Amino acid sequence: MLVYDTFDQWLAENSFQAVCLYDCDENRVLYARNEHMPAPVASLTKIAAAMAALECTADPDGTFIEVTRPAVNEVHRLDGFCAGFDEQIGMRFSVTEYLSGLLIASGCEAGMLLADSLCAGDRDAFVARMNRLALRAGCRNTCFRDPCGLLDEGVSSAFDVFLLFRRMLEIPLLRGIASATTRIIPGLPDPVLTTNRLKRFASPVFFPYAACGKTGTSDLAGKCLACSYERRGKTYIAIVLGYPFVLGQTATDSFWRSAADSLLCTAFAREGPFMRVTLDRHLLKAGAGDRLPLLPRAVFNNTGEAPRFRFRSLNPEVAAVDGQGLVTVLQPGLAQIEILSQTGDYDLACVNACGSDFVSVSRPRGVGAISAHPSF
Repeated sequence: MLVYDTFDQWLAENSFQAVCLYDCDENRVLYARNEHMPAPVASLTKIAAAMAALECTADPDGTFIEVTRPAVNEVHRLDGFCAGFDEQIGMRFSVTEYLSGLLIASGCEAGMLLADSLCAGDRDAFVARMNRLALRAGCRNTCFRDPCGLLDEGVSSAFDVFLLFRRMLEIPLLRGIASATTRIIPGLPDPVLTTNRLKRFASPVFFPYAACGKTGTSDLAGKCLACSYERRGKTYIAIVLGYPFVLGQTATDSFWRSAADSLLCTAFAREGPFMRVTLDRHLLKAGAGDRLPLLPRAVFNNTGEAPRFRFRSLNPEVAAVDGQGLVTVLQPGLAQIEILSQTGDYDLACVNACGSDFVSVSRPRGVGAISAHPSF
């Protein structure tokens, strides 16, 4: 089931330990369970680490830090995920570049290097700064023990993570980083790729409303997610903690659909007319002259009307689309195709005619912010 009658029904059928869903525009909690319960939060710890790093430097673009072997070895010893800096011993990267590795790819070595360098080599002082920052944000159930959540000894709560995540989104640099799908960092062999599968066009769980996010996973914490969502000019923040997970197993699509799609769509459906529309695919690899069909469908519709769709290309110089969803690639490049229903709900597909597997796609500003397309 995609949309539930009540939030309690959603929780009863999905195995989360804690949840907090917040309407930022109305400044109210829409749903919460066990939101103040202290729990390990794995890499959601990096939200606080990112803000602490910015407090330590006035020029993140101009402050460079060397990749050191001791920090890298420690992350490797603890089996922490790395963003690629660990293979560049002796190279120097800016604080902004490390923040990109930290928040987009959840690179533990980026967090360790920032913590070891920005507080005069005193990692404990850096973690203490993270905890002071949490107190200033209003957190009452948070105590971090390391910059990345690698040790699983620190704790927070769904509501405290919400407070920290909301504050992070108020910082333009961090908001921009957390909204990115990929980023090219000079000196790294490959672009860093987001761990938030909701934002990947190639993912079967791509969710068009997802804006900014941070993931966290460990044996003790389970799978966790902090993410903001935007629909029709409104912003929501959802924090989910403690989905059962065993390190080493492949992450299941059910986590992402439960943590985002079904939770947020349940909220949207309670607010009025809502139509969850989706395309049969979200990533199309093509070349100039190719013609590719997109097939839309409404998987939820409480309007009482038959679905009506309109297609448009957000990059018409690269690819055109007709009223039936037939895409024609005009030249090499990157294009986003939008399908819009009469309720203003939408889905997106990415046409990759770049000849490269790595492309950086930003969610277009304002998409989905209108109540309905003018033609409806």
